[in-house]
Parts: sequence; structure tokens; C-alpha cells
Amino acid sequence: MNGRRSRRLILIACAAAAAAAHTACEVDSASGEIIISPSSAALKKGESIQFTASGGFQYRWRLKNEKWGTLSARRGPSTVYTSLFDPRDCLGCDAELEEPQILYADSYIPDGMTQSGAAGGTNSVSAAGGVLGTGEAYITHLSERDAEEEDEGADGAP
Repeated sequence: MNGRRSRRLILIACAAAAAAAHTACEVDSASGEIIISPSSAALKKGESIQFTASGGFQYRWRLKNEKWGTLSARRGPSTVYTSLFDPRDCLGCDAELEEPQILYADSYIPDGMTQSGAAGGTNSVSAAGGVLGTGEAYITHLSERDAEEEDEGADGAP
């Protein structure tokens, strides 16, 4: 059995034991850096892309601007973002046009579990489901016009 699979089985067994016994359970420390792949994307209104988080335990997904897009899932290692925003449809919001949408993945350890410290000590981080770290991905919203101009430039057409 490889190390990654055995670690996953230990974590599952530990979670089950903690739930059954209602006691704290220790898990190995995560890397500390939450990475979202891909780290950036450019989408037109109606387009979707899947994002995946790694480097943590369990994940909660959230958006900087809930009006600009939707997520297929709020919990779990991946989610699909669908753009609801076309910058050309936004009258009077020039400042917002320059800002990307930010997708956040918060890593947390479920209640009742603890994280191993570097020196073998235990850090209780989950009294209230504490966040261990947050990763970010950036989404640029393209208008239909921007996308057409981009396509023309790639084809060499004027």
C-alpha cells in the first residue's frame, strides 16, 4: 500500500473512530499551503471550469463576488465555477471591470480532530472547525467582444 493511500485510510479510520467515540483524534499535519488548480482562468458569461484544491484536509469554497458566478459545490476537493458576468453588461461599474473574481478554498479539520505539530505535539485547531489555510484562484471575466477580438488576433485576421 502506498503512503498516500495508507494516510487516507488512517484519516478515514480516525474520523470514524472520533465520531463513534466523540473523542479527539490526531491526524498528520498538512503541508500548510493550499493550492488551487488551475490558479487562474478567463471565462465568458455562461462558461464553466473545474477547480481542485490540494495541500489541506477538507475544503469549503467561497467567492469574492457571489453575483458574478456560481459554484457547483461548497464543500469537497473540487468545484465547478460558472460565470454569470459579462463586463460589457455592467453599466457604471468601471472599477469592478479591472478586478478579477477570486475563488477561495478554505482548508479545515472536522470538529473532534486535532492536527499533529512539527515536533510531534498536538495543536487543537478544530474546537469550532478552525480554518488551517486558504488558497486563491483568479478568474477574469471576458465580454463577448473581448473574446472575439482575442480570437481574431490569434487567427491573424484584422
